[in-house]
Amino acid sequence: NDTTSTLVNDDSDRTSIDGMMKKMSTAPLSPHSMRRLSIPDMHKLNKAVDLRERVGDVEIPYGKLQVDLLNMRTDVHVRRPVMRLRVGAQHYFSHRSKSPTGDWNEGFVFIVSYHSQLFDTLEFDLYDQPKKWGRKKSKHVAKAKLKISRLNGRPDMFLT
Repeated sequence: NDTTSTLVNDDSDRTSIDGMMKKMSTAPLSPHSMRRLSIPDMHKLNKAVDLRERVGDVEIPYGKLQVDLLNMRTDVHVRRPVMRLRVGAQHYFSHRSKSPTGDWNEGFVFIVSYHSQLFDTLEFDLYDQPKKWGRKKSKHVAKAKLKISRLNGRPDMFLT
Protein backbone atom coordinates (compact mmCIF):
# COMPACT_ATOMS: atom_id res chain seq x y z
CA ASN A 1 0.00 0.00 0.00
CA ASP A 2 2.88 2.39 0.83
CA THR A 3 4.64 1.62 -2.45
CA THR A 4 1.60 2.55 -4.53
CA SER A 5 1.26 5.89 -2.81
CA THR A 6 4.94 6.68 -3.34
CA LEU A 7 4.70 5.73 -7.01
CA VAL A 8 1.71 7.96 -7.58
CA ASN A 9 3.11 10.89 -5.63
CA ASP A 10 6.59 10.79 -7.16
CA ASP A 11 6.56 13.60 -9.75
CA SER A 12 9.90 12.65 -11.30
CA ASP A 13 8.58 9.19 -12.32
CA ARG A 14 5.39 10.71 -13.69
CA THR A 15 7.26 13.25 -15.84
CA SER A 16 9.61 10.58 -17.19
CA ILE A 17 6.64 8.37 -18.13
CA ASP A 18 4.89 11.33 -19.77
CA GLY A 19 8.06 12.12 -21.70
CA MET A 20 8.34 8.53 -22.93
CA MET A 21 4.69 8.53 -24.05
CA LYS A 22 5.21 11.77 -26.01
CA LYS A 23 8.29 10.32 -27.73
CA MET A 24 6.38 7.16 -28.64
CA SER A 25 3.40 9.04 -30.06
CA THR A 26 5.48 11.41 -32.22
CA ALA A 27 8.01 8.85 -33.44
CA PRO A 28 7.55 8.00 -37.14
CA LEU A 29 6.46 4.47 -37.94
CA SER A 30 8.98 2.26 -39.66
CA PRO A 31 7.87 0.51 -42.88
CA HIS A 32 8.19 -2.83 -41.08
CA SER A 33 5.75 -1.84 -38.33
CA MET A 34 3.31 -0.38 -40.88
CA ARG A 35 3.00 -3.78 -42.59
CA ARG A 36 1.66 -5.48 -39.49
CA LEU A 37 -2.10 -5.83 -39.56
CA SER A 38 -4.53 -6.79 -36.91
CA ILE A 39 -6.06 -10.18 -37.57
CA PRO A 40 -9.70 -10.48 -36.59
CA ASP A 41 -10.46 -12.63 -33.58
CA MET A 42 -11.81 -15.80 -35.22
CA HIS A 43 -13.49 -16.92 -32.00
CA LYS A 44 -15.57 -13.73 -31.90
CA LEU A 45 -16.34 -13.98 -35.63
CA ASN A 46 -17.48 -17.60 -35.25
CA LYS A 47 -19.77 -16.60 -32.37
CA ALA A 48 -21.28 -13.80 -34.48
CA VAL A 49 -21.84 -16.12 -37.45
CA ASP A 50 -23.42 -18.80 -35.22
CA LEU A 51 -25.76 -16.22 -33.69
CA ARG A 52 -26.79 -14.89 -37.12
CA GLU A 53 -27.42 -18.42 -38.41
CA ARG A 54 -29.55 -19.29 -35.37
CA VAL A 55 -31.66 -16.22 -35.98
CA GLY A 56 -31.92 -17.24 -39.64
CA ASP A 57 -30.57 -13.93 -40.86
CA VAL A 58 -27.72 -15.20 -43.02
CA GLU A 59 -27.64 -18.75 -44.27
CA ILE A 60 -25.77 -19.58 -47.43
CA PRO A 61 -27.57 -22.21 -49.52
CA TYR A 62 -25.74 -25.26 -50.81
CA GLY A 63 -23.93 -24.67 -54.08
CA LYS A 64 -22.81 -21.18 -53.10
CA LEU A 65 -19.46 -20.02 -51.80
CA GLN A 66 -19.19 -16.78 -49.86
CA VAL A 67 -15.79 -15.09 -49.72
CA ASP A 68 -15.28 -12.17 -47.34
CA LEU A 69 -12.34 -10.00 -48.33
CA LEU A 70 -11.03 -8.29 -45.19
CA ASN A 71 -7.50 -6.99 -45.80
CA MET A 72 -4.13 -8.11 -47.13
CA ARG A 73 -0.48 -8.49 -46.26
CA THR A 74 2.29 -8.05 -48.77
CA ASP A 75 5.98 -7.17 -48.87
CA VAL A 76 5.44 -5.14 -52.04
CA HIS A 77 4.28 -1.56 -51.58
CA VAL A 78 0.85 -1.01 -53.13
CA ARG A 79 -0.67 2.48 -53.09
CA ARG A 80 -4.26 1.83 -54.20
CA PRO A 81 -4.95 -1.93 -54.07
CA VAL A 82 -7.78 -3.58 -55.97
CA MET A 83 -8.52 -7.30 -55.69
CA ARG A 84 -10.07 -9.46 -58.40
CA LEU A 85 -11.69 -12.71 -57.25
CA ARG A 86 -12.47 -15.39 -59.82
CA VAL A 87 -14.03 -18.87 -59.86
CA GLY A 88 -14.38 -20.25 -63.37
CA ALA A 89 -16.10 -17.63 -65.53
CA GLN A 90 -17.46 -15.68 -62.54
CA HIS A 91 -15.35 -12.77 -61.34
CA TYR A 92 -15.71 -9.79 -59.04
CA PHE A 93 -13.60 -6.71 -58.38
CA SER A 94 -13.29 -5.08 -54.98
CA HIS A 95 -13.51 -1.33 -54.71
CA ARG A 96 -10.24 0.60 -54.82
CA SER A 97 -8.97 0.90 -51.28
CA LYS A 98 -7.56 4.14 -49.94
CA SER A 99 -5.37 2.17 -47.52
CA PRO A 100 -2.25 0.33 -48.73
CA THR A 101 -3.30 -2.66 -46.59
CA GLY A 102 -6.66 -3.07 -48.29
CA ASP A 103 -9.20 -2.90 -45.46
CA TRP A 104 -12.05 -3.78 -47.83
CA ASN A 105 -14.52 -5.70 -45.64
CA GLU A 106 -16.47 -6.79 -48.72
CA GLY A 107 -18.33 -10.04 -49.35
CA PHE A 108 -18.72 -11.93 -52.62
CA VAL A 109 -20.95 -14.93 -53.39
CA PHE A 110 -20.05 -17.45 -56.10
CA ILE A 111 -22.40 -20.09 -57.52
CA VAL A 112 -20.44 -23.32 -57.39
CA SER A 113 -21.56 -26.39 -59.34
CA TYR A 114 -20.52 -29.94 -58.45
CA HIS A 115 -17.96 -29.83 -61.27
CA SER A 116 -16.57 -26.55 -59.92
CA GLN A 117 -16.28 -28.04 -56.44
CA LEU A 118 -14.07 -30.79 -57.82
CA PHE A 119 -11.92 -29.00 -60.37
CA ASP A 120 -12.06 -25.18 -60.11
CA THR A 121 -9.87 -22.82 -58.14
CA LEU A 122 -10.59 -19.57 -56.35
CA GLU A 123 -8.13 -17.00 -57.68
CA PHE A 124 -7.14 -13.74 -56.04
CA ASP A 125 -5.38 -11.17 -58.24
CA LEU A 126 -3.98 -8.05 -56.61
CA TYR A 127 -3.68 -4.91 -58.71
CA ASP A 128 -2.28 -1.47 -57.98
CA GLN A 129 -4.76 0.85 -59.65
CA PRO A 130 -3.59 4.31 -60.72
CA LYS A 131 -5.57 7.43 -59.95
CA LYS A 132 -8.89 7.85 -61.72
CA TRP A 133 -7.78 10.68 -63.97
CA GLY A 134 -4.66 8.87 -65.23
CA ARG A 135 -4.51 6.87 -68.46
CA LYS A 136 -2.26 4.18 -67.01
CA LYS A 137 -3.44 0.59 -66.75
CA SER A 138 -3.64 -1.22 -63.45
CA LYS A 139 -0.41 -2.98 -62.52
CA HIS A 140 -0.70 -6.68 -61.61
CA VAL A 141 1.14 -7.18 -58.32
CA ALA A 142 0.37 -10.67 -57.01
CA LYS A 143 -1.75 -13.78 -57.50
CA ALA A 144 -2.96 -16.50 -55.13
CA LYS A 145 -4.92 -19.66 -55.93
CA LEU A 146 -6.99 -21.85 -53.65
CA LYS A 147 -8.35 -25.13 -54.99
CA ILE A 148 -12.01 -25.41 -54.01
CA SER A 149 -11.80 -29.17 -53.44
CA ARG A 150 -9.23 -28.50 -50.68
CA LEU A 151 -11.92 -26.64 -48.72
CA ASN A 152 -13.69 -29.94 -47.99
CA GLY A 153 -13.39 -30.78 -44.30
CA ARG A 154 -12.34 -27.25 -43.32
CA PRO A 155 -14.40 -25.23 -40.84
CA ASP A 156 -17.19 -23.16 -42.37
CA MET A 157 -15.23 -20.02 -41.58
CA PHE A 158 -11.45 -19.74 -41.59
CA LEU A 159 -8.73 -17.20 -42.30
CA THR A 160 -6.04 -17.55 -44.93
